[in-house]
Amino acid sequence: ILVRHLKCTSSTSTKNNNNQLTPQTLECLKWKYKGNAHLEDDELTLAISAYDKALLKCCTDGERGSGSASSSSSQQHSQEGPLLLLRAAAYLKRSQQHKKELQRVFRNEWKATTSTTSSSDGGTEDGGGSSSGSSTSSSSSSTAAFSKLDSYQLLAQQVAQKHPALAMSAFRTILADTKKQQVVFRKTKYQHGLLQYALLHAAQDALRATEVWSDYAPSWVSAGEILSELWKYQDAIAYYEKAMDILDRTSTSSQEQQQQADDTTTTTTTKQDIQDTIDRLSRRQNMLKHASTYGWSEDTWHLALDVAG
Repeated sequence: ILVRHLKCTSSTSTKNNNNQLTPQTLECLKWKYKGNAHLEDDELTLAISAYDKALLKCCTDGERGSGSASSSSSQQHSQEGPLLLLRAAAYLKRSQQHKKELQRVFRNEWKATTSTTSSSDGGTEDGGGSSSGSSTSSSSSSTAAFSKLDSYQLLAQQVAQKHPALAMSAFRTILADTKKQQVVFRKTKYQHGLLQYALLHAAQDALRATEVWSDYAPSWVSAGEILSELWKYQDAIAYYEKAMDILDRTSTSSQEQQQQADDTTTTTTTKQDIQDTIDRLSRRQNMLKHASTYGWSEDTWHLALDVAG
């Protein structure tokens, strides 16, 4: 494939060929294609590790030496953009796995806690335990969960005030439930931290890809997508607009970019697709602007929305 289709030759076959393959270049490509295979099989840790090794070869070995090594250096650095996008895609997939686990923890742990408090309340709230799987129902159930806990603790305080003899029992119940809530909240925050960590790694690679592969529109689209997952809607819109600007200036991709893009996970994106995404993000940005009226911090809203999916 490398020799026949990409017109590359072995470094032993000719000494003055801009397309010659050095051992360093071969090592870089070897780890790249291994990473692609692992990514396709959802073996994300192995994929990321392979891309790490490929990038290490691209950014270190290609800079050593002089003369004929300069051509190999340009070949290796030309792989940096695609490799960064591939590793960003792997981290994005990992973040999606963490989001599913975050939602599972919320469904199982929080509902177990709120079901106990709901039964102690006499079951006055009906239908709060059902789950439809949609983002709207998940968001409402997460809000209802916090409301139930607050209502239950308020009821316990009222009982203690009206019936002093039951005060110690009521406060012990409140203390026990508070400890349970703290444990569940720590689990939720831990999973959310893993989600954010993976997204930040993906964002770092995608943003770097826009620097080394600045004339390739999908680099900017990838950065915009990941920034939107981090709720950075204004920044995401700016990257999507840059992608549209590049599409306006370059109606067709160069052959070299197309060959490199074939190895990445990016799909063909039209200007209309990007515009639709920008419109959707603008609506979400307006929603977050009004979120402060509910008295929740921005981090709390991000957690609730990630739980809602």
